[in-house]
Amino acid sequence: MSIPDFQSMMLPFLQILADGRERFRKEVAEDLADKLKLTEEQRNLRRENGVYVFTNSLSLSEMYLFKADLLEKPQKGSLRITESGQALLQKNLTASTFNF
Repeated sequence: MSIPDFQSMMLPFLQILADGRERFRKEVAEDLADKLKLTEEQRNLRRENGVYVFTNSLSLSEMYLFKADLLEKPQKGSLRITESGQALLQKNLTASTFNF
């Protein structure tokens, strides 16, 4: 399995936060990598410029979810799903139908 692009990470990203708890970004990243069944090699894969592929996709997903008001940042380094994010998850979307 290859590393999913940022769009493909958005739904599992929200699903990890579905319990409504405030969680640190590092914890979310680890849980997301586990949910996506990424190997250690995939988690640590870098582009030629040194940027981690997984971390870069995670950051883009986070940015778009935040801009769409599906994710909030209660304090530095922490994340929590918003009411809008919870409502979206209630629609039982799949990766192919996830659209906001």
